[in-house]
Amino acid sequence: MNKNRKYPVLILLATSLLLMSSSGDVQYFTPKKNIAFKAQQIIADHIGFYYLVTRDKVQKVHYNDSLTQFHQRQNIGAITTVDVSNPMKTILYYRDYRKVEILDTWMSMIREIDLDEYGYMQVSAVCGSSTNGIWLYDENSAQLKRINDGGELVLQSVSSRQSMNKVLHVSYLLEKNAKVYVADPEIGIVLFDMFGSYIKTLPIRGIQKFSIFADQIVFFNAGKIYNYNPLTLETKELILPDSTVTDAALLKNKLVTIGSDSVRIYTYK
Repeated sequence: MNKNRKYPVLILLATSLLLMSSSGDVQYFTPKKNIAFKAQQIIADHIGFYYLVTRDKVQKVHYNDSLTQFHQRQNIGAITTVDVSNPMKTILYYRDYRKVEILDTWMSMIREIDLDEYGYMQVSAVCGSSTNGIWLYDENSAQLKRINDGGELVLQSVSSRQSMNKVLHVSYLLEKNAKVYVADPEIGIVLFDMFGSYIKTLPIRGIQKFSIFADQIVFFNAGKIYNYNPLTLETKELILPDSTVTDAALLKNKLVTIGSDSVRIYTYK
């Protein structure tokens, strides 16, 4: 087994145990640290780093909770989605200007892709691909597409108008376990294979972003973290220790939450 795969397994085990054993008792968490940082989103990668997202900035945070590198860019609109599934290649998307930024592990920009130049005028979200390049859903053609880092088309699906009789309005994309997960808050999470073929729709609505551990879908909504099992269709919930939380992420041995003016870190056993 590749030694780098031990981290996702550890995080999966910790996350699954926490969600399965939780009874909603907020005493389960122990406050560890507060960071004075106003963030809108939090996203965690599989090696223990997490990323605080504001309108125009992504701040990387070390697994010891110290602020490290950041990336900030103004005058191209707000950051819409962030994909850190590959920590060596963070992908930012700015929907207002249809621009994609590919960052290295130091949060320095490697490349920018202007989707307008390639005729993609209506794209709500993008994500990285394990086969290089990025995935996007083109609402004009109603197709899931994979392009390379130079913006050239590599693969495209059959129109979802044909396969699903729908045009998706996507809030988040993520490739995991040889599948592409496409979130439409009104419909649910739609699964495609690596060739862009439609598999099925999971009826979990209202999701703006999510993470995947093995085949479990983990997401934050209305003050709780949920764990959805696509095989059993069972949903488990975890009540967080602070009712004012606006976003949260579970890591291997801690919970990180966002409040109105700070980031709070809690440990759990």
